[in-house]
This record gives sequence, C-alpha cells and structure tokens, in this order.
Amino acid sequence: MFSKEVELADSMQTLFRGNSLASKIMTFCFKVYGATYLQKLLEPLLRVIIMAPEWQHVSFEVDSTRFEVLF
Repeated sequence: MFSKEVELADSMQTLFRGNSLASKIMTFCFKVYGATYLQKLLEPLLRVIIMAPEWQHVSFEVDSTRFEVLF
C-alpha cells in the first residue's frame, strides 16, 4: 500500500499528504504508537523535575497573563 503511494506521488513534497488510506493509517499509527513512545521516554525525566523540591514554587506557565494571576 505504501509503495503504491510512493509510486503514484507527483512529487516528494506531496508524499502522504493526501486523504489516502495509506496516509490515514500512517497518521493513526503515529498517534497511537508515537504517544506511547513519547510518554515512556519523557515521563521519567519530567517526573524528576516536577517532584524536585527546588522546582515546587516555579511556574512553567508560558502565558504571562495567567502567570500574574497565579502568583
């Protein structure tokens, strides 16, 4: 299926950009397996940062208007 998609693509820039079954399957797999991979990779690192006492009173808010309300 994917080899046919590559074969029929007009250019490299449009590869898997259409609404084909191959692109839908690829999107689904990236969401399911990619999210699990990222969680397994990043969760232990972020947990150490979040739980460290020196980070307990630090805000990670990026919206400055919300930051002012919190503190």
